[in-house]
Amino acid sequence: MGRIKNIALASTVRAEYQELACFIKHYQAIGVDVIILFFDDPNDSCIKRIRDNFQAVILIKCDDAYWKARGIKKPDSIEERQTVNVNEALNIGTIKGSKWLVNVDVDELVYCEHDLKKALENYENEEIDAVRFDVLEAVPEKAYYASIFEPTLFRANPSEKRIALAKALGCSSVLFNGEYFRGHLASKLAIRVSSNVSRIKIHNVEMKKGEAAIVRAKHILLLHFDSIGVHNWQQKWDRRVDGTGKASEMRGNRKKQLDFYLQAKKGGPKVIERSYLKLYGINFFQKRLLLLLGMLQIINLKEKHVTDSV
Repeated sequence: MGRIKNIALASTVRAEYQELACFIKHYQAIGVDVIILFFDDPNDSCIKRIRDNFQAVILIKCDDAYWKARGIKKPDSIEERQTVNVNEALNIGTIKGSKWLVNVDVDELVYCEHDLKKALENYENEEIDAVRFDVLEAVPEKAYYASIFEPTLFRANPSEKRIALAKALGCSSVLFNGEYFRGHLASKLAIRVSSNVSRIKIHNVEMKKGEAAIVRAKHILLLHFDSIGVHNWQQKWDRRVDGTGKASEMRGNRKKQLDFYLQAKKGGPKVIERSYLKLYGINFFQKRLLLLLGMLQIINLKEKHVTDSV
């Protein structure tokens, strides 16, 4: 089984410099060769700083010229823009000679025991079109963070039986409208660049012929740092409302979370903080119990890769 020589990664970004810098450093540390960042705001002040401080990162401004070159108007929803961008990244990955393309958001870090090349060597079977990562969701344990990548506690996707047991043992408050996760459950993919891909979607892939052969990855995780800290929570939902991050594919629970935030916002900063901790908080008793049930995991990224402040 040969050593994988080239992995590409794509992300549509709108984030602060520190967050982007940690994101890039993490992926370079785990062996990603080509990082392609699509800047949703073409006037983003981070672009020059990233260009000045990082090598081997492709920066693409999603300005009017970018959309015109693709024969379309700028799509209204962030999901549509992400879809266009990741398919553009597939073309770039092909030109760069990449074996795999990973598509993630800026608040998602792929985590594996060794580097990503070594982890993906287990899926070199030519009949495999894509590998899906198991997703874990970061748990904020306080209201404010210097970096969204600080948390070390993560929700693991449990069975319905485990959820029922947790509820029976006094952990009902860790659910929101019956769901344990706040963010997505579908996770993300590593796509084989040489596969007969027709179109990549955010959480899936369409083939030119037949169904995609997608396998679940063993020992490769996607860590989702969804709404870490009050500021990040406000920013995420405010962008949904003001149109800069308009989402057209939110599931019902996610829409209820938006309603919950908008109601909290009416009460001012103190109510926002209390509401955030209510939505995401897990108390000491619940933490101990959920760890025993396997519904929580502890992962300290600083022990493995570079995610410190820049």
